[in-house]
Parts: sequence; structure tokens; C-alpha cells
Amino acid sequence: MRERLERRLDVGSSDGAVGIREQIIFGPSNEGFVRGRIGSKRVDFFFDSGSSSSFINEALAIELGFRFLGDESVAVSTVADVASLRMAEAPPIHIGETTLENVLLLITPKNGSFGGYGRGITLGTPVMRAPGKVAWLKGGSEFAAGDQVPDAACLSRPRPLFQYQGYLGLIGELPQGAAPAFFDGGFLYTFLNHTAARTYSPETRIESKARYASQVERAGKRTIGTRGASKFRMRIGDAEIALKDVRAIFPIETGPIGFVAQFGMDMVKQTGALVYDFDTLTYAAVGKNDPRLAACLPN
Repeated sequence: MRERLERRLDVGSSDGAVGIREQIIFGPSNEGFVRGRIGSKRVDFFFDSGSSSSFINEALAIELGFRFLGDESVAVSTVADVASLRMAEAPPIHIGETTLENVLLLITPKNGSFGGYGRGITLGTPVMRAPGKVAWLKGGSEFAAGDQVPDAACLSRPRPLFQYQGYLGLIGELPQGAAPAFFDGGFLYTFLNHTAARTYSPETRIESKARYASQVERAGKRTIGTRGASKFRMRIGDAEIALKDVRAIFPIETGPIGFVAQFGMDMVKQTGALVYDFDTLTYAAVGKNDPRLAACLPN
């Protein structure tokens, strides 16, 4: 599915440049969207760095004139279940002066049973790869793509990105050395892998606090509990990330094995820029007050 989408996806604009730089607008449920349109209709688009597929609700797909691709379906795994979803091709998507064409999306049911994808259109990492580079700027208040993204090497020494179990991972630094993590723009808060976090960062204190407790329903039974951590620090690129009251610890069997952290928007809010360069499979990050920002940001 991912290879098929990447092969067909086309990105362009009237003047030949490919660039998006739009304000991120946080809705009632706090997902961060950018505004665009399909045809004459305004649509909210959510760029999800934690998803290897793109999604749209069935009712919205019908309203916007998506072309359904027969009865073919794709099995999609979630934390709680596995769903079989149909595919559809989007009409041209316009965000700023840039147009995305031939984008394939998975269709979530009208009944709302596939949680987390009810509003707008979710564009996953295959779509984000098409412009070559993407970035979250100004403490996560702006999203940029293509020629509106600062050059990673201008900001700092590029660090590696890697693909693992459908996740786009990055290498950060903890007291015990380099450690894998990933950024998921679909979450407001950071999740830690209990086992991996204690291995790489022994001073991380795992505390049982009711206000952080959460559970996932699986096969009709709520079986997965989480606990909270009072603080967590990790160096991402040249940005020092210091998070207080990390919201949850997931057991190793429920998250991507080996990753220390699933960073949410609380991490990006501490950066001036987080850049993913898909052409070189590297990333760069700097703090909000880093002097290199002014010199590296496109005009």
C-alpha cells in the first residue's frame, strides 16, 4: 500500500515550486490541522508523522467526490484491534499554492468505530515524503513542506531517521547513550516505553498516579493500564527536551518494541524547528531561541 501510494503521488504548483507553510490550527479535540481545499470546499488536513497510511471518514469522502477503488481493502492494526478498510483516490488537494494529486486514502466507517480519524483528512508519512522535506516550526505552531522547509544541515548536524515496524524513528540522546524514539503529531503528550526508558535513562521515575491512568479496550476487556512519570529529558538533535508530567507509560507489549519514547506535540513545542529530510533520511532540531533559525528559515 505504501509503495503504491508513493509511486503515484504527484506534487506541484502553478509556478513549479513545491512548498507549504501554514499555521497549525488546534480544534476542539486539540488535533493540529492546516487549512486547505478540495474543489471549492474548505477542508482540514492533519499531517500525522505517526501514521504510515492516510485516512478519511466515509461520509466526508462521499461528500468530497472521492473515487472508491472497488472492494479492495487493507488490514490496518491499531492498539486495540485490526480493521479492514477500503481505499479511495482523492480529487486534487490544494494547500496554499501547492497541489497534491493521486493521493490514496483508507476509508474509515461512517459509524465512527475507527476512533481518532473522525475529523478532516489525515495525511500520513507516504504523503509527507512526496515534497522531500517537512517541518514543524515556531514551537509547533506552523507546518512546512518542500521549499518552505529550512535545510537540515543549515540548522545543525543532521541525525539519522529510520523506518521500523511502520514507524519513522529518530535517534536521540539519553544519559546512557543514543536511543531510538519517534514523533507522532497525532498525540498531544509523550508516551514512554516503561522497559526501554528505564534502560536508557535509569533516573526516570515511574509513578502510579490516577490522573494519568488510561486503558485500551481489547476484545471487550480493558486490559492495558498505564502509569505516569514526573519528568523526562532527552536531547533531540540540538534541542534539549525537558518534559514534566509525561502522561503515560505503555508496557512493552503494547508499543513499538525498543523505542524509548513516542513524542507528542509537547516535545515539538520546545523546538524552534523540527525538520525531516526524506531525501537523505535525516532530521534536525533546534531550540526555540536558537540563533540559527533566522539564518536558515526560507524567506
